[in-house]
Amino acid sequence: YTPEEFAHSVFMQGEYMAMTSFSHHPFGESFALEVPDNYSDELFYNVPIDVLMKRIERSLRAGHPVCWEGDTSEAGFRFAEGRATMPEGTKATQEERQRLFDRRQTTDDHCMELCGLARDRKGQRFFIAKNSWGKGNRYKGFMYLSDDYVRLKTIAVYMRMPIAPLNQ
Repeated sequence: YTPEEFAHSVFMQGEYMAMTSFSHHPFGESFALEVPDNYSDELFYNVPIDVLMKRIERSLRAGHPVCWEGDTSEAGFRFAEGRATMPEGTKATQEERQRLFDRRQTTDDHCMELCGLARDRKGQRFFIAKNSWGKGNRYKGFMYLSDDYVRLKTIAVYMRMPIAPLNQ
């Protein structure tokens, strides 16, 4: 059993899709994402952020985890507390995502598995993420990423191929 055979057994060609959301490339097309970790010039399908967020939610609701690549260098990313939030009043828009990426204020720092959805007492949505940094936090290694955090600080995601059209 070779490493290549194992990879094909768990990652079927065409079964998963790499997606991102940046406006410096056309939506509905793939491009090589300009981040240092993309040393092999892997292509990412580019969709508006609202579409990407719907895709992530659909995948999680269908019981499929999502591989999340994003920025963990923000002050609001607090591993010990098990949460990541943006400052109150932050505009989580497509334009703000692009501005932060262009200024290198959103960077490709870490990869986690998004595995669920939750709401706090105020009704704010959070994505539950399994972090690889060990169990030394409030939620034994899990994190709660706010909706705004995911909207602004996601570099890319990998998820099962969608059944519905990609623009939804």
